[in-house]
Amino acid sequence: MAENGGQEKTELATPRKRRNARNKGQVARSQELSSFLLLMAGLLAMISLSPSLGGNLAQLMTDSFRSAFNIDLNTESLFQLGKFWVRGGMTMIMPLWAVLLVVAVGGSVMQVGFNLNGDLLTPKPERINPLSGFKRIFSKRTFFEMIKSIVKMTLLLTIAWKTLEGEQDKIVGLAELDLVPALAVLGKVIGKMAGRIMILLVILAISDYAYQRWHHEQDIMMTKQELKEEYKETEGDPMLKSRVRALQREIAMRRMMEDVKEADVVVTNPTHYAVALKYEEGMRAPTVMAKGKDKVAQKIKETARENKIPVVENKPLARAIFAKCKVGDSIPLELFEAVAELLAVVFRARAQAAGMGV
Repeated sequence: MAENGGQEKTELATPRKRRNARNKGQVARSQELSSFLLLMAGLLAMISLSPSLGGNLAQLMTDSFRSAFNIDLNTESLFQLGKFWVRGGMTMIMPLWAVLLVVAVGGSVMQVGFNLNGDLLTPKPERINPLSGFKRIFSKRTFFEMIKSIVKMTLLLTIAWKTLEGEQDKIVGLAELDLVPALAVLGKVIGKMAGRIMILLVILAISDYAYQRWHHEQDIMMTKQELKEEYKETEGDPMLKSRVRALQREIAMRRMMEDVKEADVVVTNPTHYAVALKYEEGMRAPTVMAKGKDKVAQKIKETARENKIPVVENKPLARAIFAKCKVGDSIPLELFEAVAELLAVVFRARAQAAGMGV
């Protein structure tokens, strides 16, 4: 299956590819299964409706013969008689048509679900292009369908022939029987042949449906390149997304380092963790302005020292704040006392350095 620039279709179709194929009318549908369902529905409907059909037909013929003796034969009367027959015939076969319509729609829905697509009805040049039609007629799929039909007819004729051959003694003896017994024997022979044919049709329908499902899956498989292109269309270019994420991290880091300049103190591990805290009047509790570990922690401490912000080592407190708080969060109640004591020392030292005292 080398195609698409030499690449093989080795990847299963994605949900998006399946939706697109479905919208284009590419679905797994077995004509054999649909035909079998219609045949079975038609036979069962005729068997169940035969009493009413026979009664209606007898009544129609009776009424027609009565009318024929009571009317003058002319153009108008013949036209009215034709309308009467058409109306009566439509009334008789309407239930059968209704059953077949329901089964036809139900069989299609059973195989592919509801798939109403107006785009399939839109006229397209390729559908009326003689060259495209010629290619469809002589395509591999058409050839396969032709072979399948030939095999199917051969099997059906073989079953019919073998059945009749096995019952030839009974068939030859029909000439010696009265009408009713002869019809009974003939009915049994036909029933036996019909049963065998039905079994064959069931096997063909199930086999064809399984094949159509498999063939559809093969048709909509994708190459690795198609998979990559679809991912780019739906999720974006991975390299571009990676670059965007890197830029976002860089911007966030710059913003956080600017916030460090506004902090009152930086609590450290001292080497692995660093947390910048700020508290001013009106705040409900001290707030985490920045936090980081390893290289980010070193950058926070460096920024703090450059801006003369106290850097205090407190391993348990630094770890606890880092684990429990996000940037912008207020200090939780269980850490409030420890943070308050730390800030009191920092504020006292700041006041003493400014020569104000406390």
